[in-house]
Amino acid sequence: MSEKINLTLKVWRQENTNVNGDFVSYDVSDVN
Repeated sequence: MSEKINLTLKVWRQENTNVNGDFVSYDVSDVN
């Protein structure tokens, strides 16, 4: 699962570098 989140984070951040903060919040919730 960690690998999938990492990949999504990389791609998502590349497409929306301006809203990476919003994604970080989601990533933390997913890991929890």
